[in-house]
Amino acid sequence: MKEPKNWAGLLALLAITTLGAYLRFDDLGLKPFHHDEGVNAWFVNEIIEKFRYRYNPRYYHGPFLYYITAPFVMLFGKTPEAIRYAPALLGTLTIPLIGIFKPRLGWLGVLAAALLMAIAPIDVYFSKTAIHEIYNSTFNLSMVACFYLYWRSGKRLPLYGAFLSLALLFATKETTAITVVAMVPAIVL
Repeated sequence: MKEPKNWAGLLALLAITTLGAYLRFDDLGLKPFHHDEGVNAWFVNEIIEKFRYRYNPRYYHGPFLYYITAPFVMLFGKTPEAIRYAPALLGTLTIPLIGIFKPRLGWLGVLAAALLMAIAPIDVYFSKTAIHEIYNSTFNLSMVACFYLYWRSGKRLPLYGAFLSLALLFATKETTAITVVAMVPAIVL
């Protein structure tokens, strides 16, 4: 099969991202909150109304979700859609991020991976749910993409992006320590 030209590949990636956005934002408030979403909404409310958040690593994950969600709730109100807007947005933005790997995968590989991510039930589900998992997925991919860009270019800016992604991972879930232990040998190899 023939590789598409750059403009055709970019248009196809945009179309796939649009499909992913539709799947993530359509009926965002349809399903009722489950327990974790209710707890997370409570923390967001505490930040908005009382300007406070206390991290308790024994019971809860990091604060990134609460702080990224608060502006959407302040803008759009205390609705399921507003609480879920940030995960839907980041879940959507993860799709075109795969384009960074075009030099390695080619357009066909990038488009296949992006399409699979756009329609994958687990990615769509977590992008429509106000829990920490989609942020974990997004920052893992952005960290790997930044390390890949650093490896290809040797420039420092992508390395800063990788460490920013790592910091955001730790601000999302404490289980990032396990991810790092698994990724370090992979990156070295």
